[in-house]
Parts: sequence; structure tokens; C-alpha cells
Amino acid sequence: MISPYIKSHEDDLVKWHMWGTEAFEKAKELGKPVFLSIGYSSCHWCKVLQEESFNDDTIAQMINESFIPVLVDKEELPHVDRLYMDFAQLLTQHPAGWPLNLILTPEKIPFYVFTYLPPMSMDGIIGLNDILIELIHLWTSEDKESIVQQTEHLAQIYQEASLNHPQPLLSKEGHLKILDTLYKSFDRENGGFEGEVKFPLSFQISHLIHLFAIFEDQRPLYFAEMTLEKQLCSALYDPIFGGFRRYTADAERIEPHFEKMLADNAFLLEAYAHMYHQGEKLFFKEAALGIIDFLEKVLKSGWAYGSAQSADHDDEEGGAALFSFSEIEEILTHEELAFAVRYLGVAPEGIFEGENIPFFVEAIPEAKKGLFQAVQQKMREAILERSEIEVDRKILLAANGQLAHAFIKAGYYLKERYLIEKGVTLIKNLIAHFYQEEWLLHSSYQEKFNQEAVLEDYAFTIRALLTAFETGEYPEGYSLAQKLLKKTDELFGSETEGGYYSTSIQDTHLVRIQPLLDGTEPSANAVMAENILRLYGMSHKLDLLKRVEAILQLGVEKMSHYPASTLSIFINQLHYLSKDKKTIFLNRDLEDNANYGFSHPFTSVVVCDPFLTTLIPAIQGKSCINNKTTVYVCTPTSCSEPIDDLEKLGVPWNRVF
Repeated sequence: MISPYIKSHEDDLVKWHMWGTEAFEKAKELGKPVFLSIGYSSCHWCKVLQEESFNDDTIAQMINESFIPVLVDKEELPHVDRLYMDFAQLLTQHPAGWPLNLILTPEKIPFYVFTYLPPMSMDGIIGLNDILIELIHLWTSEDKESIVQQTEHLAQIYQEASLNHPQPLLSKEGHLKILDTLYKSFDRENGGFEGEVKFPLSFQISHLIHLFAIFEDQRPLYFAEMTLEKQLCSALYDPIFGGFRRYTADAERIEPHFEKMLADNAFLLEAYAHMYHQGEKLFFKEAALGIIDFLEKVLKSGWAYGSAQSADHDDEEGGAALFSFSEIEEILTHEELAFAVRYLGVAPEGIFEGENIPFFVEAIPEAKKGLFQAVQQKMREAILERSEIEVDRKILLAANGQLAHAFIKAGYYLKERYLIEKGVTLIKNLIAHFYQEEWLLHSSYQEKFNQEAVLEDYAFTIRALLTAFETGEYPEGYSLAQKLLKKTDELFGSETEGGYYSTSIQDTHLVRIQPLLDGTEPSANAVMAENILRLYGMSHKLDLLKRVEAILQLGVEKMSHYPASTLSIFINQLHYLSKDKKTIFLNRDLEDNANYGFSHPFTSVVVCDPFLTTLIPAIQGKSCINNKTTVYVCTPTSCSEPIDDLEKLGVPWNRVF
């Protein structure tokens, strides 16, 4: 299968090889370094580099003659992207981005890294042409041997740094210390965590809401709510078509990178729906519904959803979203223009290089919503009259799995049954297409499938299966989740230390990584820990707890050093420590307070149905009392008497210690 990103480079003057054994064997045979370029289809600067340099006669000739050029779609090979992003940060001691370009030895070890460069040196900025000349000279000089030795040392450093050593789980004092460090890293002015680049907080929001419930501390709840509002009232969110853009390059969220990613918006859908459920602020519900509108009208691709909408329009970054003030004056009436100035940040001198990006200044008052809809419709029509915005129709299993999970959770939080049904339908479609001969596939484009599923694919698919099972609408989800867990153990599991590698044992990559740090999505090991804990909550099989403990012990050291990047592992450690308070919900049906289980941490949900309860030996014989939602508080060896009055659960419900 050729992804849209790879396909768009077919006519480049640079003659690209695909990532694989053949390219690196050729590099060894010819004694040439590898020019590795990693990007994705909706990336603006990837397209600029392609146009300026990969189709420049002189630069292309140098790359073709002196290197083995290898092109990677980061969404097709996320494990390759993650590995070399780590190396890039190790080499430069700075965060990197895309396009990510590295010069590798034939043994796959990098010795030079850069992102976008202009083709020629200008205004004190060195160009790619001059960099290539220097690199060719280095590789063909007597310094080559020194370079190879240094790269081997670098690989050894990375290998050692990537090892995760099991540590004892933290005490109550350790957890409180991590929370204190976490709170100190909050950006109290702009929301999110401190730092100039602002990716929207998404999956972290539910973790923060749970921390509020567990520790009875208002700070994480306040921080989560403030962050969601700051993100929504910024250039990150698109009030015209809905959905969130990738990130901003500034702390105030004024300068966005305009691509909209499926995975980001799936996580954000759950976040805004959860916060609406927590505080019933209508602005957050409207944001969640706006995300759904974007997903359905822009990314929906047959039986699933495409991966991204491009940042570019007519070769201009963000072009589709930008308006001059005079253009807006022509589109809108005087009353509508006054509204756009007041509530959508429109000005004669816009915030983005003088042009306007409509954004929410604040929540729209109820009395003004009719006016907003009129403005929104007119600006939509103006954008649609321009040339079409490119959408990557590649279907990624992990991102769609997360969306299926998010649809169901949002359905409970917003009390919208159609979303629950949409999520169940989506995971059924994903299983029908991606689950073949007991293996998961990674991606699909034009009904052709990539064979290389990675850990994230298994983790997010299992999570979606369990969430769908909990609705009672997909009883097969439980047994499928168990089968996929077994396959995950077989392909990715570490036999010595526990936890999971991002690639299968059959892969021959430079280093096999055990992902424990959160990025723009939760770490796959944290998701697997959550999955196993949920399966334990349903089955009470003690061996599952031992496996979770092994994952959590690997994450202790990183939790202590990087609390903001280990929230997912941290919340799962709290879940694990609450095992003697583990609770199974048995919901009579979806109308009977079914959202209760989803609004509290550390719960497993099974719908009261004779067929479903026979699937799981641990809950056989248990039933709903008085035809009501019923709770059983369970330890590894026994369960309490049934509780059908939820008020009787009391404060200890959320307590870990």
C-alpha cells in the first residue's frame, strides 16, 4: 500500500526508496550514508521542502548521487518516527518537528539532523545545498571513521537511556510529591503546561478530573477547565467548521499550525464532553458537537475516518481559514460584521500576519447564537467557494479506535445515544476490516491494507472493544479483547521485565522502545495497563494484576522526573492501588444512569443481561437488584453484597489510600 504522502513524492527529482532492508543493504554495498526524510501529508513545511529542494535539479542530484534517499510517512511507520525524533532531540538538545530529516550511517544510526531548511543560504540562514556539500565532504574524508565511531557511541547512549528499570511502586508521599511537581508546571496564565509550543491538552483532561475526585483537590479540576476554555478561545479551534488545529508555536495560541488531525480531535471530543458532564458548561458541549460536525463533514471516509485535513490551501499555509478584513466586509451585513468583530476576533489588522483567523473571543451568549449561525454559514460558503482543501483519506486503526472509544464516552457524558451507537458501529467496522487471520493491520488507503500493526493499534483497539462491550451492544467485544491481548503479548511483550515494545519481535529496528511517556497521545504502555486493569475488573483473574504491576514499575522512574508526561501511567498506578476497592457496575440498560460508571475512575461496567454475565465467570449469578443499576465492591477474592443505592457508596468510592 502506498500512502497519500508517499504517493505525492512519486514524481520528485529525488529518487526515493521505501524504508526497509533493501535500502540499507544498498547503502552498505555502495558505502553511502542514508538521507532519511520523515513527514506526513497535512504538514505545511513538508510540502515547502518538497517543492523547493526535492524538486531542485542541483539538490536532487546531490542527494541521488551521494546518499540513499529514504522517505517515511510518519503515520504509516510511527515507531520509526518516534525512534528518530528521540535521536533528533538527543543530538540537538531541542524539540524537533516535521519534516524531520536525518543523515544515517548504513547501520541506521544518525549523525546529522535538521527540519526545514531553505534550498540556498540566505540572510545568515544556511541552506540545504551548503549542508549537503559539507556532509558529502565529511563522509568522503578521513573524518568518516570518527563519525562512525561517534554514532556507535550515540547509539549506545540512546540504548542505555531507553532502558526502563523496574522500581517499587510509589507510596502516598511519593504520589503527593508528584502532584506538587505537576501543579508547579501548570501555565497559570495561558493554561496547559509551561512551554512556548502549545499542543492542546486532550486525554490529560480526564486524568485531571479523576485526580480531583481521588484526592478531593480542586486544583486539577480548575486547571483542566481553565485550559479547555483557553484552548477553545484561541486560534487552535475553528469556529467556522469545528475541530481543533494541530498546535500553536506560541504560548498565547495566536500562531497555529493549521492541519487538523483525527487523533487529536478524537481525544479532544472526549475531553470536552467529560468536562461538560462534570460542570455542565454549555460552551464545552458545543465544542464537542463542533468536533463531531468537523469529523462527519470533513474526515468521514466511508466506513471510518481519514487521518487529517491539510494545513495548506492554494500553496498557502492556512489559506482556507484566512480572511482579509475587506473580504469579511463584503460577505457580512453591518450587524453580522459587528458581531464578528466582538465575538470572532475580526479586525482590520488580523492576528495572523495581518489576516484574520476567526476565533472565539468568549462563549457566544444565547441571544447571539442565531447571529453566529448566520455568520458561520456565510463564512463556510465563502471558504467552500475556494478550491478544495486536501484531506488524507488514509484510515489509521489506532486513531479510529480512539474515536470509537471517544464517541461512546461522549454519548454517555452528553446523554446522546446516537453517539454510543456511532462508536459501537465504528469499532465493529474496524474489526471487520482490520482484523484478519487473528492479526491486526495498521492502515488502509483505497481499500488496500498495510500489514504492519504496531503496539498503539492493539492498545487502542482493545480499549475500544472493552468500551463497546460495556454498553451491552457488542458482547463479542470481551472475547475479542482477550484474543488481542494474547496477540499483543506474543508480538510486543517483554519476557524479562514486563511491559510492551512499540514494535514486534520480528522487526529489526535499531532499538526496540518501550513507550512510557505521553506525547500528543497517551503512552501505549499506559493504555495497555488500563486495558488489563479493566479486564481484571471484569474477570478478577489475579495474573492480570501481576502483569499491570510490571508495567507500572517500569514507569516509576519516569513518573518521578516527568510528571506532566506520565499522567497516564500515574492514573493507572492509582487505579492499581485501588484494587481492593474494585467495583463492577451492572447496568440494567443504557437508559438507567449508565453514564455513572464512565464518570468515575476505576470502574468496570457490564450490562445486566444473562448472556453477557455468562461470558465472565467472576460475575455469574450477580444481577441487578430491584431492576436498578447495582454495584458490587470487589476484592481479588470476594465481592460485597449488592448495592442498589449509589448514595451508599459514600466518600471512600474515590479514595486510593
